[in-house]
Amino acid sequence: MDTQDANLGDNSSGLLSHQNLFLRRDTWTTTGVILEENLRRLDFYARHIRSLELRNFKHKVSSHVYSTILRYRGHTELLPGLRKLTIQSIDGISMANRLIIPIISSSSLTAVSFSDISQITEVEVASLLHSLSEPKTPFLQDLTLSGHLSSLSLDLVKRFAKLTTLSVVFYSQGADTDILGTCSKMANLKTLSLKFILYRSPFIPPPPNTVYNLNSLTTLTIEAIPDHILRIVECVEVPNVDAITLTDLSDPQNLYDESSPDSLDTCVRRCAIMAPSLQVLEINAKRGTAMTWKTLLPLQNCVHLRRLEVCIKPFVDTNVAELYESGEWTSLETLKFTLVDYIHTCPCPTLFALNTVATHCLNLKTLKICIQIDHNMDLKSLQKHVQTVPRSCHNLETLEIYGTRDPLSVGYTDNATMTAGVVVSRYIDHLFPRLKVLTFRECCTDEWRKGVVDMVKAYQEMRVQHT
Repeated sequence: MDTQDANLGDNSSGLLSHQNLFLRRDTWTTTGVILEENLRRLDFYARHIRSLELRNFKHKVSSHVYSTILRYRGHTELLPGLRKLTIQSIDGISMANRLIIPIISSSSLTAVSFSDISQITEVEVASLLHSLSEPKTPFLQDLTLSGHLSSLSLDLVKRFAKLTTLSVVFYSQGADTDILGTCSKMANLKTLSLKFILYRSPFIPPPPNTVYNLNSLTTLTIEAIPDHILRIVECVEVPNVDAITLTDLSDPQNLYDESSPDSLDTCVRRCAIMAPSLQVLEINAKRGTAMTWKTLLPLQNCVHLRRLEVCIKPFVDTNVAELYESGEWTSLETLKFTLVDYIHTCPCPTLFALNTVATHCLNLKTLKICIQIDHNMDLKSLQKHVQTVPRSCHNLETLEIYGTRDPLSVGYTDNATMTAGVVVSRYIDHLFPRLKVLTFRECCTDEWRKGVVDMVKAYQEMRVQHT
């Protein structure tokens, strides 16, 4: 029998349906007395379960089912092979059915997740966390807590000494960042994710001049409004972090979410300093909080950077040149610029920016960038580059170009449109001869886009035929 996932809830398909139980009115029950052979069948099925999810478990279970299991199997683990336990919502489980949670807990657990914790059910979650803590679950490495959280439950996190991954989502209640103090005492913690969905509730900042040393951490994710993100990154030391993701959760319509427009800029500068081994940086901003290209300049010192994804304000060719020509990002494999806060008249890089990127990011495999595709393209200079500069050996595989203008809506004749397509396709193929995926978004018609993509493929096929 293969390992299995199971669930209790949503009409209780899964674990209960394998035990000769049936619904009588609204109660799961049996047709007769539960015998040893029935329990052996339960044991056979239960020992193969690796993942169990509890959600919407409102159906009643006859008391003799639970009492029999407790009487004859209470001294042993019901699910001895269980690795992952997910409880979507304690509120979604009836009071009677909550009795099963301690029964199904197993010393083999490696991951536990509690979601939608309410102010009322937090004490129950805290009790379960206490019962699950060492030495009961010596292998637990991954813990997720989401909801109305306070020190009642958060203080128990430190009891899981072997924890390597911790994800905490704060809802509405004042979020106490002392969770960072707890994390600083966890020697094995590698991945930390913090999300603050506060809805006008207070954010409790770290005490002044407080520094939390998270020396074991390698991955840090923070989701909050920019001011709150900044307060966190300013008070942590993460010398071994190689991946950081920062996401702006502010609502432009909510006055309580207002942040300084420079907060994310400051966060990036802080990341470049506090994480010397940084390999992955992802910044998800919103309109009004996007960064300028100058914000990225400190990242030139991050020589190990492999992936960079940022939301950025409009920039031009000279900005691209200054950004890359001052430092060689030879390790960079993925670069994605998402342009925000622009209007159709905003300037953006031309196709020549692609040559700058290709020259200074030699190992790039994926590129997403805003490029000016319109009647102002310098087609003669593009043709001259193809004719006079040797073909690149760049290994870029995926190129996504997006923009703000449609070339067919700004005066192109049919012939001019076709000529532009030929020149652009030859130029792209000249820079990136090993391209596998080429995408244009919001910058041209479907017909023109398809024509350029098809021509790039045709150039590649012709080279193959002549080799």
